[in-house]
Amino acid sequence: MTFTRPHGFAPGRISGKGILSGVADADGVFVSTQVRLAHCDVPETGQPGYDQAMSFLRLVQTMTRKAEWEFVAIDDYGRLVAEVWPLDWTTEKRANSLSCALVRKGLAWATDDVYAAEEKEARDGRRGIWKRKNNIPPWEWRKGKRL
Repeated sequence: MTFTRPHGFAPGRISGKGILSGVADADGVFVSTQVRLAHCDVPETGQPGYDQAMSFLRLVQTMTRKAEWEFVAIDDYGRLVAEVWPLDWTTEKRANSLSCALVRKGLAWATDDVYAAEEKEARDGRRGIWKRKNNIPPWEWRKGKRL
């Protein structure tokens, strides 16, 4: 997947707070608008691990409600790609980003170096998708590659 930055936009220059109002899919949430989570790729619908990632995001959405986001890019489908941090109910301090949490729990692949260490920890600890052998990354799954 290719990410582009519109003219005049740079990571961190656009950010905001909003209500974490829903889960679009396993790597997308609604924070005032639909946002694709940056730095990770989650299993696709029908792929092992998809349901667990959806359940995790729905749980966070139910427990958190508020979030901050920071623009990273626009994806091939025109979606806003952003880092999203749930906010603590009482202090409104940032928790780990949703992307970091998904990768750390073994529910997503890191797509760049930002969460590579967390992916290695999850792999070494055989958490989430890493309990299985022969995982197919979502970008290969989308191309039609299956076991």
